[in-house]
Order: sequence, then structure tokens, then C-alpha cells
Amino acid sequence: MSTFRVPLSFARKGGSAFKLADETREYYDQIIAAVIKTEPGELPLDPSFGTDDPAFTRGEPSGFRSTIAGYWPEIIVKKFELGDAASSGEAELVVDYEVQ
Repeated sequence: MSTFRVPLSFARKGGSAFKLADETREYYDQIIAAVIKTEPGELPLDPSFGTDDPAFTRGEPSGFRSTIAGYWPEIIVKKFELGDAASSGEAELVVDYEVQ
């Protein structure tokens, strides 16, 4: 089943929403981004979903692998690495994964 692409956007002609096909790389990238951007307790119906903000945690933040494994067991996280902050305050987050 296809899912909506986030951020939500619509085609100029016809007004249909852009969707991602299941099991594509972009689909799994969106899943991982949602887990990283959602803090535990943020979703009232499932307070265990999400991960602590990686910007304030060196190494891998708590909850990331358990959330991925619990909801999407086909995703195997191989690497989670937060780079050093640049003078702008931005840091690169690298998540390498494979889908089985």
C-alpha cells in the first residue's frame, strides 16, 4: 500500500497527493526520519514510539533501534553516526541500513 510523501504535496494538475510506493528506498528513508524526529511520549496513543533527539546525545540515542525493530523488523540498521557540529550549529546525521 502506498503512503503519502512528507512533506505533503499535491500535483498541479488534478490535485492528487504525491505518494511513495511501499518498499522503496525513499519510503524507508521517510520512516527513519519520522522515528528520529519523534520524541518518546510525543504520540499519546503510542508513547514508546520515537527516539531521543540525537543532537543532544552523543552516540546513538536511546529508543532508535528498538523502535525500528519493533515496528519495521525488515530494517536492519548498520550505522548511526552523528558528526561534529559545524560553526553554523548543524551536524550531519548518517544512518546506514539495509532491508531484508
